[in-house]
Amino acid sequence: MGLFTICKSLKTRLYEFANTTPYIQDITSTFFDFGGYNNNGHIIDGKQVYIEDLNVDFNYFTFNKIPIVQGRNFSKNIASDTAVLKLTADQKVPKSSTARHSVIINETLYNMLGKPKLDVINRELGGIIIGVCKDYHTEDLTKKIAPMYHEIQSNPDGYFWIKIKAGKNIPQAITNIQFNWNKLTGNLPFSYTFMDQDVAKSYDAYKRWMSTITTSCILAILIACLGLFGLSGLTTLNRTKEIGIRKVLGASVSNLFVLLNRGTLYLAAGSFIIAAPIAFYLVNQWLENFAYRIKPDWLLFTSAGAIAMLTAIIAVSYHTIRAAVANPVNSLRNE
Repeated sequence: MGLFTICKSLKTRLYEFANTTPYIQDITSTFFDFGGYNNNGHIIDGKQVYIEDLNVDFNYFTFNKIPIVQGRNFSKNIASDTAVLKLTADQKVPKSSTARHSVIINETLYNMLGKPKLDVINRELGGIIIGVCKDYHTEDLTKKIAPMYHEIQSNPDGYFWIKIKAGKNIPQAITNIQFNWNKLTGNLPFSYTFMDQDVAKSYDAYKRWMSTITTSCILAILIACLGLFGLSGLTTLNRTKEIGIRKVLGASVSNLFVLLNRGTLYLAAGSFIIAAPIAFYLVNQWLENFAYRIKPDWLLFTSAGAIAMLTAIIAVSYHTIRAAVANPVNSLRNE
């Protein structure tokens, strides 16, 4: 998508160019990019509700494959779709914003308004609802789908949204689009972004945070394992003669392994019992930032606890297994 300042005649010529160009699949224009919109305050059931006002072109819904679930889409053949309404006092709610256009609303707003009749002036909106579109996201998933209405853009300044056909060379297509843009506009500034990149940028802060947390966790686990490794070596060294005596008396390698690691397992289990509720609370608090989120269950934390226990055992296994399989004669001879 590129941000352009255009006039109506230029917009028509750009549409004609796009419709006759083999590497362009479709084109539409809006007054906003991803995450951008106007907010109007409307009075609904005596309360002020902020509603997104989206200025779009006639083919906006077909371009984005957004279904119209009730009513109809905008039409160039219906003059009232672009007309500005002159409202009387009883056709609008006092101290409320007014759309003053024919509008297509989303399902969220349709339900909020109590599923009103179509093709008549709606007092809460101050406009004529001609259709209802399926709910869709205009922002990232940290936010709920807001009530919104769409109207045909009256201001020619805005954005062009262009679909390049699958399998086409994208850099070459962009170069051709820029060449024709310069030819049609007399070298007005040309800039563009990709929709998937715009969406990805909205999650940059969370990606950086996750990267920081992941790196910190890896370092913490590594330091903890090194500590357990050293502690295991010290414990084994102090109990070398005890291990030798137990082996002489018939203790098996598995019995000695459990004996030496019992303290470590108790510490790991105690740490899990303390950490799991805290982690569960913090995870739920973080997920509250997202309007659409998973519900973490205890199976996730139980699995994490099992992995932590296994990691602790692996960290202490070298010294304990080495001591358990050693010849007891060597340790007792030193005595």
